[in-house]
Amino acid sequence: MFNLRDEIAAYCQSVYPAGVHRQARIDELADHLHCEVERWMGEGLSEQEAFHRAVDQLGSSEDLALESLRAQSAWQRNLDVLIALLTLNAKALNRLLTPAQTSVWIIGVSLFFAGMMTLTSWLKIGFEEPQHWTYLWLAVWWVPYTLLCMVAANGTKACKQREEA
Repeated sequence: MFNLRDEIAAYCQSVYPAGVHRQARIDELADHLHCEVERWMGEGLSEQEAFHRAVDQLGSSEDLALESLRAQSAWQRNLDVLIALLTLNAKALNRLLTPAQTSVWIIGVSLFFAGMMTLTSWLKIGFEEPQHWTYLWLAVWWVPYTLLCMVAANGTKACKQREEA
């Protein structure tokens, strides 16, 4: 059974999978989509037909997501990547990062945690044995590192598939 509200929500969330002010952007797109659906329904189309016509008019969610990313500043995009990393949102990272950018983030995250290991062992705060901080930082580092490596592998596969097509 077609549910207009659910379809619009799914479409908008696929355009903005993560990021700063995500909900505001989703709400704005949903409002625009509702207006377009109402306009097409006024032309005599059913709710489902009007939705599909409005989506066709706007473009695919992938195209809109790419357009949105191009319009973002580097600062905003990096903040979105950081939020996606903190929330472990691999789907958002796949959309936000190219394989080359993923490599840069892997290096950056690794350097950040290496710095934290060095700093906490140098300051000798917290644990009695400074190497305990190293163990802790290594355990915490492993999560974003693994996530970024998965995204890089997925991105590389996607690039190869596009080249083959």
